[in-house]
Amino acid sequence: MEETIGKASLRDAAVGTGIAVDKLLALTGQTPAVQIANIVLPSEEERAERRRLHDQLDAIARRLREAQDGRRRSMTEA
Repeated sequence: MEETIGKASLRDAAVGTGIAVDKLLALTGQTPAVQIANIVLPSEEERAERRRLHDQLDAIARRLREAQDGRRRSMTEA
């Protein structure tokens, strides 16, 4: 490996080194120290439930806004 890595480009040397490290870790039973994010996507039922909750929150916000607008109008009329 040392004989050929000296003639390789920087990119090829980096790839070769990464493969060598991965092989060494696999042979020794170790796992690489890399953080992996597992993103769980919601099912269609969960999406429907979220939409239903969002619609309810939108309705509450709309009623609050309308009530606030009504109070402002009554204060300006007084």
